[in-house]
Amino acid sequence: MRQIQKLRDRLLSTSAPMDKEQVSHTTNVSVMADTIAMIVDMQKEVEAQTVEYLKQKWEAMKLMDQIKPESAEILIDRYFEGKTFTEIGKEKFISGRQAQRREYAAIREFQRVLDSNQAQEAC
Repeated sequence: MRQIQKLRDRLLSTSAPMDKEQVSHTTNVSVMADTIAMIVDMQKEVEAQTVEYLKQKWEAMKLMDQIKPESAEILIDRYFEGKTFTEIGKEKFISGRQAQRREYAAIREFQRVLDSNQAQEAC
């Protein structure tokens, strides 16, 4: 997203308002066209990645419904909200190390559910 914003800024700095000046065939014209093409391509890529991320997040959340709520909460805090073990520990009134142990247990629980669902889908 930062790259897209930089490209937009670059485009604005090399373009002139169309209602005040005549367009000439300068080097800026090709720079603008290239910049616009890069912006469009990057936006499409970001949109595709966002769709894929949301699809995978939705699938993960469905699996989270099959594990203990405490385990799901730790995984959501850690992987979807990006919290550190220290932050999780403070919220749950436990040490950061204990939060890390609980995360490991939650991952094992999640993996069992994932394996079970994949085995059922294979049948």
